[in-house]
Amino acid sequence: MPLVDATIIYDLIKIGGYLAVVLSICAYAVLAERRISAFIQDRLGPNRVGLPIWFRRDGTAVSLGNRWAIGQPLVDFLKFILRGTSSPATSTSFTTSSRHASR
Repeated sequence: MPLVDATIIYDLIKIGGYLAVVLSICAYAVLAERRISAFIQDRLGPNRVGLPIWFRRDGTAVSLGNRWAIGQPLVDFLKFILRGTSSPATSTSFTTSSRHASR
């Protein structure tokens, strides 16, 4: 009897595939919302972000998806991962404050 059944591995791969599809749809739905909001507010949208693939000899970047902002969800993901939380050392959270917890 094997330690892990083949159907469990297959199910985990299916779950991972479904999760990847759903997260991709959500990321590009956010992109669409930003583009529509930029159009309504008459401002520049996320079409200024591109993933530089290589640089030409004159120093200009050749990027992936600069016109349609294909790289925006990846940049948002990287920003989310690399962003640290910042709060003053003397601050307390609303949920842990003794004054509000006693009510």
